Amino acid sequence: VSKAGDVVSNNLYQLDTDLQTTAIEEFSGIFEQIYDKKEQSIGYINSEKDKIVGICVESLRYSGEIPPIDSVIPIGNKGENLAEKIVQIVDAKSESIIESTDKELKIILDNIDRDLQSSMNEAERYLNQQSNSMIDEAIKEIEEFSKQELKAISVEGEDYVKNTIYNFSDSLKNKMSLSMDDVLSKSIDIDEMNSSFVKFSYKDYLRLFLLISKEENNLKRAMTCIQLNLMKSRGKNVNIENYLYSFTGNITVEMEYIFLRIGWLPDFVKNIGKNNKYKIEIPLEMSY
Repeated sequence: VSKAGDVVSNNLYQLDTDLQTTAIEEFSGIFEQIYDKKEQSIGYINSEKDKIVGICVESLRYSGEIPPIDSVIPIGNKGENLAEKIVQIVDAKSESIIESTDKELKIILDNIDRDLQSSMNEAERYLNQQSNSMIDEAIKEIEEFSKQELKAISVEGEDYVKNTIYNFSDSLKNKMSLSMDDVLSKSIDIDEMNSSFVKFSYKDYLRLFLLISKEENNLKRAMTCIQLNLMKSRGKNVNIENYLYSFTGNITVEMEYIFLRIGWLPDFVKNIGKNNKYKIEIPLEMSY
């Protein structure tokens, strides 16, 4: 709004206050659009960084390998791929990640963030520079517009001038949007950022893997993970077979018939109720 106010006061001072206010609102919307796209892009890069780190670390801890990462996140106009840099940094710490406890892993993740900070700063710096360049370009367009158009029509009616400002503003917004998209495409995948398609994370792949695997195999793998975690936490060899406990039992409940012993029933029916009982058997099994 401050930038728009300066532009209007320097170039459209011949318009009345109401028209100047309209121009400020329209032009500030153009600048805001550029800033918003920049902030969305920075947020997207940060979220992608966190997602890729999470996938790599989780895969290392559960399978000992980093899965293929297809993401391409160029940093600025140098062509450096942030996704590749993340994989390299995580891979360099793979042994520590695999052997780490949850507490140690938090420290490792903080170190990874520190190692990536210079690249993240470079990406943000590039986007700031480019958004400021877009703002400067928009200001030049506005200045040229004010010289060629508004001075010539300032004698026209107020509505005509307002419509001229609106039409110019819409046209410039579209132009700046395309220019900003072109700039951002050097740092992010615009279509990917705006895509509403469902994306598969490594967790989703694990869920799908568990869905198609046999329950017995899943149970054995889970037991292996438990055994490995016990060995890490206790610092000694642990055989999970020595930590399995189970019990079985049967509960039998008996109860005499009630309705077959009512007084007005025939004797042979009463004898059935007298000589027989309700009987329920409940088998129980539990193990851990």
